[in-house]
Amino acid sequence: HLLRKATRMSRGTKHLELVTEKLNTKYTCVLPNCTSAIFTAINALGLKENDEIIVDVSYYENIDYPPSRYNLEILYEDDYILVVNKPAKVIIYPENKEQAKTMANYIANYYTKTNQELTVRHAHRLDTDTTGCLIYAKDVFTHSYLSYLFENGKVKKEYYAIVYGIIEKDGKIDSPIGKNRHNNLMMVTKNGSNALTLYKPLKYFENKTLLNVEIKTGRTHQIRSQCAFHGFPLLGDTAYNPKTSKISKNFDFFLHAYKLNIPKNNKISIPEEIIAPLPKNFLIFLKKYLSLEDFPL
Repeated sequence: HLLRKATRMSRGTKHLELVTEKLNTKYTCVLPNCTSAIFTAINALGLKENDEIIVDVSYYENIDYPPSRYNLEILYEDDYILVVNKPAKVIIYPENKEQAKTMANYIANYYTKTNQELTVRHAHRLDTDTTGCLIYAKDVFTHSYLSYLFENGKVKKEYYAIVYGIIEKDGKIDSPIGKNRHNNLMMVTKNGSNALTLYKPLKYFENKTLLNVEIKTGRTHQIRSQCAFHGFPLLGDTAYNPKTSKISKNFDFFLHAYKLNIPKNNKISIPEEIIAPLPKNFLIFLKKYLSLEDFPL
């Protein structure tokens, strides 16, 4: 196991250090030839399972997007990850690094303000108008680990969604999704990628249903495209339901990634559960129909 224990050493550190705590011995090499040093250490010192190797990757950290000011809501932070509550109408990263006012720019600004010389690395994505839990990794190893978890369906992802229609029972949507070649949207198609979604009704009001939605896969527009195809599109989602209208100027539709459950790892101190409170404009909207005591969050 490569366990990153020193995360913010001097920027002048131009080599990778391999340290065996048991024998208090160091091996160094210039990146990217670190693999040879690892095997040298293993062969020379007789390392075995559960011996720890420290890898210093601080030299390769730099803030790689121009900062844009924004008052981010920080949900959790430690030496390994940063978790924020993503606002609506913000894309994850720009098409080119000269653009501004994306999540990458906001994270770069936060790192700058807090004196953290770190590369901006999102571990997963949310649609532009989707709000909620968004994780950033602070080093290459944590990013690789989190990417593996998300890509292999090992992170439980739950959303709140308001849809048109009264959904009376818990249900499952197992419909493949592919890109619609006539526009930039996704569509349910037999030639698409596997996409599994579970949903559970929570509250009803004015021919609408508040759903708890769990996605077992992470396809682009998965919830939006599947719900629309099966007859209960998201409230205000004009892209997948042209007959509807936007909810307000503050957000287009109601879809909030409110909870992530991450497998426990004794090597990295990532919390097993992260919850993102609803944005204020969502709460104001819901207050018209539901008392806050009735709302499950």
